Amino acid sequence: MASLKLFVLLGLVALSFAFPVPTNKEVKELYELLPEECRKFYQELTEADLQVFHELKPQLKGKSDEESYAVIASKSKNLADRTKEMYEKLFSKIETLSAKPKKYMTELVNKIENIDATTVEAWLEKVDEEVYSLGKPEQAVQDEIVKAFPTLKEFWSEM
Repeated sequence: MASLKLFVLLGLVALSFAFPVPTNKEVKELYELLPEECRKFYQELTEADLQVFHELKPQLKGKSDEESYAVIASKSKNLADRTKEMYEKLFSKIETLSAKPKKYMTELVNKIENIDATTVEAWLEKVDEEVYSLGKPEQAVQDEIVKAFPTLKEFWSEM
């Protein structure tokens, strides 16, 4: 299972653009592809939540999920609870997928969570590179993923 780094990164990315819903075309396109669980979490983030993620980012490096929740809870129990709830909902959906779609989604999340970039634009470019490096899965895999995550319907359209 992927770590909490992806969601901390999304929080930090959120800090970099129009809040609460992005207006920059490329960032908005990425936002619209996020699974509903992530979008709901993102929409509920406050400026204070984003500041907590920003402050805690160095302390979260190398931590397990449970350790990460504890670190976040030390600053905001509510934020830790919301983060954990979103994370569990998202990955419970991934766990319901059959082998090939689950493998693809797990690899995708692992690739995205390991991206290190200093700007939103650089992060988006690296996300694009990682998605292309995974390649377009066969249609049956896409269909099963889209059934669980409808917002990903257009995900492979430009490949």
